Amino acid sequence: MSGNNKPHVQESELAFFSAITTSATHEMNNVLAITEQTAGLLEDLCIEDVSEINLSREKLKGIVDRITRQLARGSQIMQRLNSFAHGADNPTQTAELNALLENLVMLMQRFAAMKKIRLDMVPASQLVPVCGRIFTLESEIFNAINAAIEESPSGATINITVRNEKIQIVSELRERGLDITLLQVSREAP
Repeated sequence: MSGNNKPHVQESELAFFSAITTSATHEMNNVLAITEQTAGLLEDLCIEDVSEINLSREKLKGIVDRITRQLARGSQIMQRLNSFAHGADNPTQTAELNALLENLVMLMQRFAAMKKIRLDMVPASQLVPVCGRIFTLESEIFNAINAAIEESPSGATINITVRNEKIQIVSELRERGLDITLLQVSREAP
Protein backbone atom coordinates (compact mmCIF):
# COMPACT_ATOMS: atom_id res chain seq x y z
CA MET A 1 0.00 0.00 0.00
CA SER A 2 1.46 3.36 -0.94
CA GLY A 3 1.72 6.20 1.54
CA ASN A 4 -0.82 8.22 -0.47
CA ASN A 5 -3.58 5.64 0.04
CA LYS A 6 -3.08 5.22 3.79
CA PRO A 7 -5.02 8.35 4.93
CA HIS A 8 -7.95 7.35 2.67
CA VAL A 9 -7.95 3.83 4.12
CA GLN A 10 -7.84 5.19 7.68
CA GLU A 11 -10.75 7.57 6.95
CA SER A 12 -12.73 4.73 5.39
CA GLU A 13 -12.06 2.44 8.35
CA LEU A 14 -12.96 5.22 10.79
CA ALA A 15 -16.24 5.82 8.92
CA PHE A 16 -16.91 2.06 9.04
CA PHE A 17 -16.23 1.89 12.79
CA SER A 18 -18.44 4.93 13.34
CA ALA A 19 -21.32 3.51 11.27
CA ILE A 20 -21.35 0.20 13.14
CA THR A 21 -21.01 1.86 16.55
CA THR A 22 -23.71 4.41 15.81
CA SER A 23 -26.11 1.73 14.59
CA ALA A 24 -25.50 -0.54 17.60
CA THR A 25 -25.85 2.29 20.11
CA HIS A 26 -29.06 3.41 18.38
CA GLU A 27 -30.39 -0.13 18.87
CA MET A 28 -29.28 -0.02 22.52
CA ASN A 29 -31.18 3.25 22.97
CA ASN A 30 -34.26 1.48 21.62
CA VAL A 31 -33.77 -1.37 24.09
CA LEU A 32 -33.40 1.07 26.97
CA ALA A 33 -36.45 3.10 25.89
CA ILE A 34 -38.66 0.00 25.64
CA THR A 35 -37.38 -1.30 28.99
CA GLU A 36 -37.94 2.10 30.61
CA GLN A 37 -41.50 2.32 29.26
CA THR A 38 -42.31 -1.21 30.40
CA ALA A 39 -40.80 -0.59 33.85
CA GLY A 40 -42.84 2.61 34.01
CA LEU A 41 -45.96 0.57 33.38
CA LEU A 42 -45.06 -1.70 36.30
CA GLU A 43 -44.37 1.34 38.47
CA ASP A 44 -47.79 2.81 37.57
CA LEU A 45 -49.42 -0.49 38.52
CA CYS A 46 -47.64 -0.43 41.89
CA ILE A 47 -48.98 3.08 42.62
CA GLU A 48 -52.60 2.12 41.86
CA ASP A 49 -54.92 0.90 44.56
CA VAL A 50 -54.61 -2.90 44.43
CA SER A 51 -58.37 -3.35 44.72
CA GLU A 52 -58.91 -1.25 41.56
CA ILE A 53 -56.43 -3.10 39.38
CA ASN A 54 -57.75 -5.77 37.06
CA LEU A 55 -54.38 -7.42 36.44
CA SER A 56 -54.15 -11.10 35.71
CA ARG A 57 -51.09 -13.16 36.46
CA GLU A 58 -50.66 -13.71 32.69
CA LYS A 59 -50.68 -9.97 31.98
CA LEU A 60 -48.10 -9.35 34.70
CA LYS A 61 -45.97 -12.21 33.35
CA GLY A 62 -46.24 -10.67 29.85
CA ILE A 63 -44.86 -7.37 31.16
CA VAL A 64 -41.96 -9.12 32.89
CA ASP A 65 -41.30 -11.21 29.75
CA ARG A 66 -41.12 -8.01 27.67
CA ILE A 67 -38.44 -6.62 29.99
CA THR A 68 -36.56 -9.93 29.97
CA ARG A 69 -36.58 -10.06 26.13
CA GLN A 70 -35.27 -6.50 25.89
CA LEU A 71 -32.50 -7.24 28.40
CA ALA A 72 -31.46 -10.30 26.37
CA ARG A 73 -31.55 -8.23 23.16
CA GLY A 74 -29.44 -5.50 24.77
CA SER A 75 -26.96 -8.03 26.07
CA GLN A 76 -26.60 -9.57 22.60
CA ILE A 77 -26.09 -6.16 20.97
CA MET A 78 -23.37 -5.28 23.49
CA GLN A 79 -21.63 -8.66 23.06
CA ARG A 80 -21.63 -8.23 19.27
CA LEU A 81 -20.37 -4.65 19.49
CA ASN A 82 -17.66 -5.70 21.94
CA SER A 83 -16.55 -8.54 19.67
CA PHE A 84 -16.52 -6.17 16.69
CA ALA A 85 -14.49 -3.53 18.56
CA HIS A 86 -11.82 -6.09 19.46
CA GLY A 87 -11.21 -6.53 15.71
CA ALA A 88 -9.41 -3.19 15.79
CA ASP A 89 -7.21 -4.11 18.79
CA ASN A 90 -4.23 -5.42 16.84
CA PRO A 91 -3.12 -4.78 13.27
CA THR A 92 -2.62 -8.51 12.61
CA GLN A 93 -4.94 -11.12 14.05
CA THR A 94 -6.36 -14.54 13.37
CA ALA A 95 -10.12 -14.97 13.29
CA GLU A 96 -12.70 -17.51 12.18
CA LEU A 97 -14.42 -16.17 9.07
CA ASN A 98 -17.88 -17.67 9.72
CA ALA A 99 -18.06 -16.13 13.22
CA LEU A 100 -16.62 -12.81 12.07
CA LEU A 101 -19.09 -12.59 9.18
CA GLU A 102 -22.07 -13.67 11.29
CA ASN A 103 -21.29 -10.95 13.83
CA LEU A 104 -20.89 -8.29 11.13
CA VAL A 105 -24.10 -9.33 9.34
CA MET A 106 -26.04 -9.16 12.62
CA LEU A 107 -24.61 -5.69 13.31
CA MET A 108 -25.70 -4.62 9.80
CA GLN A 109 -29.32 -5.81 10.11
CA ARG A 110 -30.53 -2.31 10.98
CA PHE A 111 -28.98 -0.87 7.78
CA ALA A 112 -30.88 -3.43 5.72
CA ALA A 113 -34.13 -3.11 7.68
CA MET A 114 -34.24 0.63 7.02
CA LYS A 115 -34.58 -0.23 3.30
CA LYS A 116 -36.84 -3.25 3.94
CA ILE A 117 -34.09 -5.58 2.74
CA ARG A 118 -33.31 -8.94 4.26
CA LEU A 119 -29.74 -10.09 4.98
CA ASP A 120 -29.20 -13.85 5.02
CA MET A 121 -25.90 -15.49 5.82
CA VAL A 122 -24.91 -19.04 4.94
CA PRO A 123 -21.70 -20.06 6.72
CA ALA A 124 -19.16 -22.49 5.35
CA SER A 125 -19.66 -26.07 6.50
CA GLN A 126 -16.22 -26.02 8.13
CA LEU A 127 -14.21 -23.50 10.12
CA VAL A 128 -12.38 -20.97 7.92
CA PRO A 129 -9.46 -19.34 9.75
CA VAL A 130 -8.21 -16.04 8.33
CA CYS A 131 -5.10 -14.20 9.37
CA GLY A 132 -4.12 -10.61 8.69
CA ARG A 133 -5.71 -7.21 9.09
CA ILE A 134 -9.09 -8.45 10.31
CA PHE A 135 -10.49 -4.97 10.84
CA THR A 136 -9.62 -4.03 7.24
CA LEU A 137 -11.28 -7.24 6.03
CA GLU A 138 -14.41 -6.41 8.04
CA SER A 139 -14.38 -2.91 6.57
CA GLU A 140 -14.21 -4.27 3.01
CA ILE A 141 -17.01 -6.73 3.69
CA PHE A 142 -19.10 -3.94 5.26
CA ASN A 143 -18.55 -1.75 2.19
CA ALA A 144 -19.60 -4.57 -0.14
CA ILE A 145 -22.73 -5.44 1.87
CA ASN A 146 -23.57 -1.75 2.22
CA ALA A 147 -23.20 -1.31 -1.57
CA ALA A 148 -25.54 -4.27 -2.07
CA ILE A 149 -28.04 -2.65 0.30
CA GLU A 150 -27.80 0.67 -1.55
CA GLU A 151 -28.15 -0.96 -4.98
CA SER A 152 -30.95 -3.35 -4.07
CA PRO A 153 -34.60 -2.39 -4.24
CA SER A 154 -36.90 -2.65 -1.25
CA GLY A 155 -37.97 -6.25 -0.71
CA ALA A 156 -34.70 -7.77 -1.90
CA THR A 157 -32.78 -10.46 -0.05
CA ILE A 158 -29.00 -10.19 0.12
CA ASN A 159 -27.36 -13.58 0.53
CA ILE A 160 -23.91 -13.62 2.09
CA THR A 161 -22.26 -16.99 1.61
CA VAL A 162 -18.93 -18.42 2.70
CA ARG A 163 -18.01 -21.08 0.19
CA ASN A 164 -14.64 -22.49 -0.88
CA GLU A 165 -12.84 -20.06 1.44
CA LYS A 166 -14.47 -17.08 -0.32
CA ILE A 167 -17.21 -14.68 0.65
CA GLN A 168 -19.88 -14.12 -1.93
CA ILE A 169 -22.42 -11.33 -1.55
CA VAL A 170 -25.37 -11.62 -3.91
CA SER A 171 -28.44 -9.40 -4.00
CA GLU A 172 -31.52 -11.16 -5.28
CA LEU A 173 -35.00 -9.95 -6.00
CA ARG A 174 -36.64 -13.06 -7.35
CA GLU A 175 -39.47 -11.20 -9.06
CA ARG A 176 -36.99 -9.14 -11.07
CA GLY A 177 -34.25 -11.71 -11.35
CA LEU A 178 -31.59 -9.33 -10.01
CA ASP A 179 -28.35 -11.18 -9.27
CA ILE A 180 -25.25 -9.09 -8.54
CA THR A 181 -22.03 -10.47 -7.11
CA LEU A 182 -20.29 -7.56 -5.39
CA LEU A 183 -17.32 -9.06 -3.59
CA GLN A 184 -15.31 -12.22 -3.38
CA VAL A 185 -12.59 -12.15 -0.74
CA SER A 186 -9.92 -14.82 -0.57
CA ARG A 187 -8.97 -16.53 2.67
CA GLU A 188 -5.99 -14.22 3.17
CA ALA A 189 -7.13 -11.09 4.96
CA PRO A 190 -5.74 -7.78 3.57
